[in-house]
Amino acid sequence: MKKTKLAIAGIIAILLVIIIFQNLDTVSTRLLFARVEMPQAALLFLTAAAGFVLGLLGRITLFKRK
Repeated sequence: MKKTKLAIAGIIAILLVIIIFQNLDTVSTRLLFARVEMPQAALLFLTAAAGFVLGLLGRITLFKRK
């Protein structure tokens, strides 16, 4: 079971890297009141990292309640 989870996580990580490197164009993004121009790859990476961190925090919070 542990090897399966590790394999799935590895496949997702590889797909994420492929998707990021396919999107190197610059995009303009509004963050609250500021407009930021950055490569789309950086925006995708930051979004994925934020989702990962939020998932970890949610998991930690759920295990503390039990």
